[in-house]
Amino acid sequence: FEKQQAELIVSALVMLTTSNMDIVYKDMVTKSHQEIAVQQIMTHLDSIRKDMVILEKSEFANLRSENTKMKRELEQFQNQLQ
Repeated sequence: FEKQQAELIVSALVMLTTSNMDIVYKDMVTKSHQEIAVQQIMTHLDSIRKDMVILEKSEFANLRSENTKMKRELEQFQNQLQ
């Protein structure tokens, strides 16, 4: 190779390498960004757990209320039969 050809080849290789590294770095995440994402997910999961507990308590209260209502109705039917 002549000097000019070698310089062109090296320049092209540098451009290709740089462009490929840019693509690779775009897909990479730093450890701190990953830790932040994990923390956000954990916070979201905690929120979901709290919502589930509230929902379970609410459903339990509704079931208890419905059970009490059914007991009253049953007692009324029993009284009517007597």
